[in-house]
Amino acid sequence: ISLRAIEQIKCGPAMMKLPMTILSVGIGLGYADAGPTHYATEDYACLRAIGGTSIYTISDNTIAKKVAERITNDKSVNYVRLDRHPTNDLSDQSNDYDINDGFRLIGEKSAQKVAIISHGKILHNCIKTVKNESDKFFLIDLFRSKPISAKFSECLKDVNKIVVVDEQTQFGNLTTAVQSELSNKNMFPVVKNLSLPDEYIYKNGGRDYLLELFKLDEENIQNYCKNFYNLKL
Repeated sequence: ISLRAIEQIKCGPAMMKLPMTILSVGIGLGYADAGPTHYATEDYACLRAIGGTSIYTISDNTIAKKVAERITNDKSVNYVRLDRHPTNDLSDQSNDYDINDGFRLIGEKSAQKVAIISHGKILHNCIKTVKNESDKFFLIDLFRSKPISAKFSECLKDVNKIVVVDEQTQFGNLTTAVQSELSNKNMFPVVKNLSLPDEYIYKNGGRDYLLELFKLDEENIQNYCKNFYNLKL
């Protein structure tokens, strides 16, 4: 629905400013083991480049419901990225938030902690890190990453270390969106990128196996974040 139809999306709703919501199912490696023709590992970069679009990446059913309510009467072009499989609800772990801000906090923010930023199903692989070491990390579910609200950068004020975790290839992914937003606000923390490699993936073994292979499983994310926390800047 994204790459195959990208010119229609550009020349239709985007250029003509038509109210339209596009639902994409199976982002990242959600269709393992169907191969690279079925993986949506670069859709984020492509749709982010289309002018006037808003991009939502759904992490659980609570966010799905709130986003659906918000965009029902929205007059813009919305690209909503859904996972292929059910995900656990995180509403009991998140702090109070405004759906219009486009993000929610999991854990208590602090300038002394490392901020982990993610969205979608891959965000769930970051939960263990925050649970196990809440004194060192907090998590941001950036479910609307275009446009990014001004409150997002305010939330990261004085934070020196950020890890962005994304089930996309490394160029044009969520990390680039975060870095661009922060640099526009003259904020320059150290931002690390955890994502898929710049290659087409032909290996089989299931999604969990592939995420572990590319160090995007729970254990590898936790180890990377711990090492980054201990890194002297």
